[in-house]
Amino acid sequence: MPSEPARDRKGRDTNLTRRISSLLTLFALGLPLIPAATAEVHSHSVDKATALRALGPGAVEIEPGWYQVTLPDGYTFTTHGPDPASAFIGHESDLGPGDPEREPVCADEHAQHILYGRPSLVTESRLAQFEEEIRAHFRRMNAVVNEAAEVSGGTTADLRVLCDENGRIRIDEFENTTLLPYVSFVFQAARNAGFTDPTMDYTIFYDGEMPGICGQAELSRDTSPGIDNGNNAGGYGVTYQNCWFSRTPLHENGHNQGAVQTGAPNEDGTNHCTEQQDIMCYPSTSTQCSVMDYDCGFDTYFDASPEPGEWLATHWNIGSRVNRYIEFGDTATTLEETEARRIAVGLLFRPRDPRRGARTTAAMWLADCEGHEGTQIDLQRKVNGRFKTIDERRLDDRCEATTRLKADFHSAVFRSLWRSPDRAQLDSASKPVRLQTR
Repeated sequence: MPSEPARDRKGRDTNLTRRISSLLTLFALGLPLIPAATAEVHSHSVDKATALRALGPGAVEIEPGWYQVTLPDGYTFTTHGPDPASAFIGHESDLGPGDPEREPVCADEHAQHILYGRPSLVTESRLAQFEEEIRAHFRRMNAVVNEAAEVSGGTTADLRVLCDENGRIRIDEFENTTLLPYVSFVFQAARNAGFTDPTMDYTIFYDGEMPGICGQAELSRDTSPGIDNGNNAGGYGVTYQNCWFSRTPLHENGHNQGAVQTGAPNEDGTNHCTEQQDIMCYPSTSTQCSVMDYDCGFDTYFDASPEPGEWLATHWNIGSRVNRYIEFGDTATTLEETEARRIAVGLLFRPRDPRRGARTTAAMWLADCEGHEGTQIDLQRKVNGRFKTIDERRLDDRCEATTRLKADFHSAVFRSLWRSPDRAQLDSASKPVRLQTR
């Protein structure tokens, strides 16, 4: 005998209600009822008609590929439009379960407020089922941002997030009573539920789908580098259920914080970039950044330590300390307390971009050699969010050491660690170095 269909607490067939929801959504969007497998896949931004449908009532194109949306309550924002699912197909494993996690910083203002939204007419709340997975994914997002800060020459960097009374990432819930997943309806439903704090970036995990779309977010076109930049105010971003545990939430979060600004190096004209696997890029023919990264090259929208003359040194940079939504490590106090006890450590690879499977030489050294000849220095590789020693060497009379490394990876992060034999000094590490193969 056929098994009874699964039912919710009100006795409704859950599979049936989801099918009805999908059909109503397709009908409302005016999209063809065809199997997903037969749909043509594009790697570029959606066209104007699709963008306006996905944005919903209140959306107008104010210039090619750039839209303004006014919600029923008068709230107005700008956006490049929806991010198509085709832009993320094949990249689901770039950021997901099993990747390194890092706890964000709890904050009561200028922070991310995580929301779970749902179409209440057809979907019972599944927040209890998914809340721990959502928290884990936000920790993965934070780990990516922190690694980018360290590798680009800065200190630690953590996303600021609203927490509950137990110090956990807080997740609140709202209902979309209109059923339809237009971004204007989703954002208005969040605002109707009281989520209107102008200092918050609302990161929405929406338990519904928009056919062909992964997510959408606010973005201000403002390249000014100061704290008054338009992206330093709150906003809204949504990721639809089919794309929750992928790079999409971090991509939409990047838009909320101001990536990618028009005119930035490697910007593609649609407020994305041309560096292929970069979090804020769509797939392209570029060979740059062949693995997932948070601003490949640290020259388009994030650099924790830009060099004088670089574009991000004089334009909006979400890796800058003026970004209110990231908590950067306090280097001043640390340096004052430990500068006399630390020894500068260096690491350099030759070549820096070896062919995959070839060998490269890691050169390690101390800037101050007096009395430290013959002491140990380690080459470490970052694995699952932590640095692990892969080779140990002794410094020569110039306080230098070299070792050979097989580059059997696409991309990896390394550092050298000098182990002090004197308790009056601290063990010291070089800045992290990313090695990427050709």
